[in-house]
Amino acid sequence: MTTGFVCEVKKVHGAASWFARIAGQKFACAPLCKLELLAAWVLLWSAVLGAAQTLYVTEGGSMRVGTYSATNGAAIQPAFVTGFNVPYGSALDGNGHLFVADFYNSTVSAYDAMTGKPLAGFSTISVSYPLGVAVDGNGHLFVAKQLAGTIVKYDATTGAQIGSDPFISGLIYPCGVVVDGSGHLFVANQLGGTVGKYDANTGSLIGSGPFISGLNQPLCLALDGGGNLFVTQYAGNSVGKYNDATGSGSGAFISNITGPYGIAVDGGGHLFVSNYGGGSVWKYDADTGSLIGSGAFISGLNMVTFLSVSAAPLVIGNIRVAQTNLLFNVSGLAIGQTYILQSTTNFLSASWTNETTFVVSQASTTLTNGMNGPRQKFFRIAH
Repeated sequence: MTTGFVCEVKKVHGAASWFARIAGQKFACAPLCKLELLAAWVLLWSAVLGAAQTLYVTEGGSMRVGTYSATNGAAIQPAFVTGFNVPYGSALDGNGHLFVADFYNSTVSAYDAMTGKPLAGFSTISVSYPLGVAVDGNGHLFVAKQLAGTIVKYDATTGAQIGSDPFISGLIYPCGVVVDGSGHLFVANQLGGTVGKYDANTGSLIGSGPFISGLNQPLCLALDGGGNLFVTQYAGNSVGKYNDATGSGSGAFISNITGPYGIAVDGGGHLFVSNYGGGSVWKYDADTGSLIGSGAFISGLNMVTFLSVSAAPLVIGNIRVAQTNLLFNVSGLAIGQTYILQSTTNFLSASWTNETTFVVSQASTTLTNGMNGPRQKFFRIAH
């Protein structure tokens, strides 16, 4: 999930006095109960947010998922979520939820990607030896059962199983799974040396055979949204790059990388690859395959498996607080995409309430949200 900003609006004395706290700064409102933030304060908030994205790193050896800056590799919270028994698959959805497959505990759990707290309303899934996990834009969670050679489909909000088990069968040690925006599910068959392409709604195989074949222990998959599918080949010591529509491409887009396992790509054209045995993460140019930097992007880790990267922060244009309404004039959103205005009365809570869902139809969008009810609310825009 992308969170463009968090804004606290607080009513101090009934409707007579208001203040807003944005990026830790407190602004008094005029007697008419209206606050307009000028460009300087917008820039202040942009500076606080920065352009950094968050990289979620799963460490099987340390039994945890940690967070790191996707810009410079700096540790944010190495023990962001703990208590696993060899975690493998991890995935982020568009609502700010992190899903983690706990292999030897045979469970899949969900967390708030901002706080690391268990996701309210989601019942931990009991599933035999889960490995890869993926979430589509329709709220469906796909889980690869490695030893059973199957894929099972769940509701990403509740954890309830959807349809029969298996949703897809006949796989050979399935590992990484990923879903594109057109409803296609890609599955890496580790010991089969293939990547299969399926209909995410029906589970039907697309085509008459493997989408990509001749791979050397393919483990994890990543899509860049620009028509490219990246595949790590653990035994092949390489990363492949393929056209996600045709399957054409090269299995040696990046070569001479020892034991590549997890893979993730951000919106800025950067590719992150984990070295399982070496306990490190490496950063590459997703267009050229060139290494960024002179060595490991993150090191000192323990059995790094899957990687996930959050979306980039949004750009907020103007915010106005009125006596009964909060007006958001939001710019920098992707036209045609769906976003959610969320609120909470406790910023540290894992529970955020969806205030309204909106589809962006133009470059600048104005939202109005009522301030009735609690005297204090925090707001964020999610995608």
